Amino acid sequence: MCGKLLSEGLTPMFYADDMNPSSNRAYKKAGFEFTGTVCEFAFEG
Repeated sequence: MCGKLLSEGLTPMFYADDMNPSSNRAYKKAGFEFTGTVCEFAFEG
């Protein structure tokens, strides 16, 4: 799936829980790499 997206000029990405080292190892083994952190904010009002 990622190869198809890349061939179409798109960038595949997903959000991973950085507190879960087991899944992060699996993602890295599959060829994904850490590129940054996303901060999420919610405003109440």
